Amino acid sequence: MISADSNLVIRHLVQDAPVQVRKVHQLFDNAELRQEPVLLSHIVLCEACWVFEAVYGFDKPQIGMALQALMDDAGFHIQGRQLVEEALKYYRKHSGQFSDHLIGVVARHEGARTTYTFDRAVGKLPNFTLMQ
Repeated sequence: MISADSNLVIRHLVQDAPVQVRKVHQLFDNAELRQEPVLLSHIVLCEACWVFEAVYGFDKPQIGMALQALMDDAGFHIQGRQLVEEALKYYRKHSGQFSDHLIGVVARHEGARTTYTFDRAVGKLPNFTLMQ
């Protein structure tokens, strides 16, 4: 297995820098030929979502589609796939950032009954409790 950082994931999906896109496609294609999955960690997915919104102006449905495309690509090994799938469901259904939902889902999976926050918006999400 190899791993890719968020820059490679963004080039792969957005395809906005031709030289880098070619290099990423070559890397991913070669990994696929070797039947070697490409690991995408939680932090890579969260960073990519932030860049999609902050830099490229993607809206929530577009970010959800980008995450789903990565999940559907058999060439990628998604860290904690079930957790990411659950966080993506919450993200699509509720307000908040994907990273917020992933934090809550991972915490619950690890045994936390809630995740406390000072963020008023996040405090309204499932798996979170607002600190008063």
